[in-house]
Amino acid sequence: MRISVILAHPDKASLNHAITSAAVEQLEMNGHSVSFHDLYAENFGPLLASKEIPKDAVLPEPVKSHCEEIRQADGIIVIHPNWWGQPPAILKGWIDRVIRPGIAYEFLEGDAGEGIPKGLLKAEVAVVFNTSNTLPEREQQIFGDPLETIWRNCIFALCGVGNFHRRTFSTVVTSTESERREWLEEARTLIDRLFPKAERTTEPIASQDRGPMDNLQIKLLHKEAMDRLHDAELLHKNINQKTDSGYLLELLAFELLLKTVSLINVGKYCRNHNYQQLYEFLPQKIRKRILDRMKYWSEIKLTNNQLQKLLVLYKNNFSRLRYPFEAYHNMNECEYKEYGDLWTAMGAPVDEAEFQYHPKELYGLCKALQEEIEKYLANKALHGNGVNTFHTTT
Repeated sequence: MRISVILAHPDKASLNHAITSAAVEQLEMNGHSVSFHDLYAENFGPLLASKEIPKDAVLPEPVKSHCEEIRQADGIIVIHPNWWGQPPAILKGWIDRVIRPGIAYEFLEGDAGEGIPKGLLKAEVAVVFNTSNTLPEREQQIFGDPLETIWRNCIFALCGVGNFHRRTFSTVVTSTESERREWLEEARTLIDRLFPKAERTTEPIASQDRGPMDNLQIKLLHKEAMDRLHDAELLHKNINQKTDSGYLLELLAFELLLKTVSLINVGKYCRNHNYQQLYEFLPQKIRKRILDRMKYWSEIKLTNNQLQKLLVLYKNNFSRLRYPFEAYHNMNECEYKEYGDLWTAMGAPVDEAEFQYHPKELYGLCKALQEEIEKYLANKALHGNGVNTFHTTT
C-alpha cells in the first residue's frame, strides 16, 4: 500500500516527531511504501494564492506533488498537536492548497445549492494522531472536541474516506517517560492493525474456530446488553413515558452489542463509548449488513455518512447524560443547583425537546446487531461448539 504521512510540528524533539517515527517505522516493517512530509522542515508555504483557487489551475511545486501523492494514497496519516482546538497554521494551509476540488472532492453537476460534494480520494483508511495538554473529558464537555469534527466530518468523510481513526495523547505536559513510551507503542499497534503486512490474512475471525473463553465473553456481553434493554423497557412501562435514564440504558446496551459483534468478527474491540470507532472497527461487509438491517427495522433510510454522524450524536448524548448523573449522588442542594447552572451554561438542553434522541434509529441498530450475534451463536450451537444462547427478554 502507498501511505502518505504528514507531520506538522516545529520541534524535532517533540512527541509528535516520535509518534511519526514510530508510525513510519511500523509501516516500513510491514512492507508499505511511505511518502513522508515534515511540513516545517520542508518550509511548506501555507498561503493559498488566488491563482490556485480555480479547479483547473496550474499548480506550483511542491503543491502539485503533494496533490498527486494524496490522490494516489491508499492510506493517509496526519500527526499534529492540538493548538486552540485547531491544526497548526502550516497544516491548515496544506489542507487549503492540497485537499482541493478535482483532487479530493468535486461538486456534482446539477447541484442546486445543497453543497454536497462527491469524495474523490481513493484512500481506504485515514488516521490522525494528536497531542494535547487538555484532559479528554474537558476537551469533549467544554470545547466539543473540534478536531474530531474537522478531521472526521469536514475533511475525510467529505472526501470519501469513511474508515477514519483518531487517537489523542494527553496530557503531554504532565506525562511521564513511561506513559510516553506506552503512547508510542499504542501508535505502533494501531498502525500495525490498520496497515498489516501484505501476507497477513484479512479473513474475519468469526469464520475461524474460537476458543471457549472467547465464546463465554460473547455470551456474557450479549446477556448484559439484553438485560439493559429489558431494564429500559421496564422503566418506560412503569412510569408510562420515555426517560433519560431509560435512554442511557439503551445506549449502554447498544455499545455492548457493538462490542459483541466486534469481538465475533475481529476478536477484540476498541475503547468505551466511542460508538463511531466501535462501528468502524468492523469489516466493511458487516457494517453494510448492519446498515441495511437497521433500515429494515427502523424504516428510516440512512447513508453510511449519515449513520457516522448519528453515532457521534449518540456518543455526545451519552456524555451529556452520564456525567451529571454520576456526580449527583455526592452533592448537597446548593452544589446541585450550582452544577445544574454550569451544565446549562455549557449548552446542555433545558428542555427534553432540545435533545435529538433518534430512538427509531437506535432501535433499528440494536435489532440489527442482535441478529448478527444470534446468527453467530446459533451457528456455533448447531456445530456443537458448546455455545448456547441465554434466554433473555427483549
